[in-house]
Amino acid sequence: MNNDFFLIVSRLVPQKRIDIAIEAFNDLKVPLKIIGTGKKFKSLKSISKENIEFLGYLSDEEVAKYYASCKAVIIPGEEDFNLVAVEAQSYGKPVIAYGKGGVTETVLPGQTGWFFYKQTGRELAQLVSKVLRLELIEKISREDCINQAKKFSFEMFKKELTEYVRHI
Repeated sequence: MNNDFFLIVSRLVPQKRIDIAIEAFNDLKVPLKIIGTGKKFKSLKSISKENIEFLGYLSDEEVAKYYASCKAVIIPGEEDFNLVAVEAQSYGKPVIAYGKGGVTETVLPGQTGWFFYKQTGRELAQLVSKVLRLELIEKISREDCINQAKKFSFEMFKKELTEYVRHI
């Protein structure tokens, strides 16, 4: 598998705003692979150009291979907590995300990823273009991404909860 692609791992439902990423990558003509299924699968696929590949449902092992091989992970929607951002970083990969919600607590701007602040395809395309033009992905430390992800591991949660309970 070549590693010249961006990745989305998501349910394909309206609130995930995958349409924004498709608009951006249609304009950029940069490879994008989308893992996931959902009620928007057909409509999203119908508006996608040939540089966008829909992979459907994949096993955890298959998803891991794509995380390990991509340039970066794209998260165009807003969520309370975004596990995909943490998973991407655990593979040493940066995240490009809409800068609202849980990702603002799990991604370090300029260190483990970047944010766009207007939830539009144009804004995302401009950010991805800048990241590629300035070769910012190459400046991201794999170790920084992995260490950031470790802050959200089950072990860390257990340790912090235990410390909190002891304190009380």
